[in-house]
Amino acid sequence: MKRILFSGLILSVIALATTTCKKNSAVTVRQFKGKMVVNACGLYVVDIAQSTGAGQGQVWTNNSVTYNNAAGIGNYCYLVENSIMVGDSVSFNISATNVLPGANCAIPACAVTANPVKTIYLTDVLKK
Repeated sequence: MKRILFSGLILSVIALATTTCKKNSAVTVRQFKGKMVVNACGLYVVDIAQSTGAGQGQVWTNNSVTYNNAAGIGNYCYLVENSIMVGDSVSFNISATNVLPGANCAIPACAVTANPVKTIYLTDVLKK
């Protein structure tokens, strides 16, 4: 009887060890670093620290300043709620979809330079 219980315990431990919890793993891409470079009228832009194209960024010029790997942020309210501001260096994950929907915040209506072509959704943002 002890042998059966011990075998059952061993199998349970093995099953738990091979099972992992992957919250949003289907949509999250690896960790990135960057700097918030624009926050105006609902437009947030991050200049991603890696080379052009990493994290879906691209070369983008705004007000005579050229950024090497900029991407527009699709979940603006998430950044507002986390007090992320222009000039902040941040680390973040990128999601293929907005995994934080439903956030509501005021977005002022005004004219602003066009967003970079690529729009990404950030998760797990931390100020550096």
